[in-house]
Amino acid sequence: MPDAADPLDDAQEKPSISQLARQLVDDGRSFAEAEVAYLKAQAGERASYAVPGLAMIGGAVALALGSLVAAVIGLMFLLADWIGLGWSLPITLIIFGLICYGLIRVGTARVKDSLKPREER
Repeated sequence: MPDAADPLDDAQEKPSISQLARQLVDDGRSFAEAEVAYLKAQAGERASYAVPGLAMIGGAVALALGSLVAAVIGLMFLLADWIGLGWSLPITLIIFGLICYGLIRVGTARVKDSLKPREER
């Protein structure tokens, strides 16, 4: 008759609780590192796709600022024909300053509201 398996031999082959806990921690660490590597790769791929679009937006903003400067100077010279150059500069600056002030007030109010919970907006 073959020898029955000794319960003590089975106990020696099974890992202890501390070994299992150590293995769990190592597996968790490996999983977290793999997940971080995956997220970095995904973010890098998305960034490489978005960079040309962001560059185009930056170019459009630069052109828009150039157009705004041209509009300010054009308005200043247009007013200069009627009221003189000495008065057209401060009037133009006041007009565009008020526009900027209004945009800043509305923009900051929107940003503050966006930080509040949806029910309090």
